[in-house]
Amino acid sequence: MLQNAAISAGIDLVSLSPGTPVLDTTSGLSKITVGVSATGTYFDVTDFMYQIETLPRAAVVTNLSLAPGEASQTGVPLLTLTATIQTYTSDTSAGPGSEPGPTSGGNA
Repeated sequence: MLQNAAISAGIDLVSLSPGTPVLDTTSGLSKITVGVSATGTYFDVTDFMYQIETLPRAAVVTNLSLAPGEASQTGVPLLTLTATIQTYTSDTSAGPGSEPGPTSGGNA
């Protein structure tokens, strides 16, 4: 979902690093922290933040850092984005290298 949000916003993903899911026993949801590095124009970055805000799965940007980057081939100034995003899922088996499991709705 985050990769699709980046593509839709027009930013270039440098890296997308999902962490290990952590089960919150209070809510029954798994929280997955994802590190994101990307480059894009100011408008690309703001569109990416909007794409994250409107994802069908809950996601929270917990850290965002912007730095000036090099200009694009067309001379438009670029920004370097570094962010930490927390995503949530009811699939307790979700995460890097895991096998998809049933969600609370019973779908695989």
